[in-house]
Amino acid sequence: MKWQDLNIGLKLTIGFGIMLILILAGGIVGYSGLKSVGHSMTVISDEEAPVVDASMEMKISLMEAMASMDEFHAALRLWPPWMKASWLPSKRPTCKPPGL
Repeated sequence: MKWQDLNIGLKLTIGFGIMLILILAGGIVGYSGLKSVGHSMTVISDEEAPVVDASMEMKISLMEAMASMDEFHAALRLWPPWMKASWLPSKRPTCKPPGL
């Protein structure tokens, strides 16, 4: 049987059947992709987020320590010369954390 010999109803049925199969295949691929993304999000939230949180807390602590050192060096510059001990630094040391 040739394609031209089929009536219009059968042609439409075949066309819609093919479309239905393609839509189902796309849905299955999309569902499996979403399932994979959901698993990845679970791994990130359970395993990697605590590490990022700890590193952010370390960065905040480092910034607070740097601010305290800046205040300490500023206070040293305000002392009268006769109160400065020999162990005090004459210049403010420069210390910057890596990556800033």
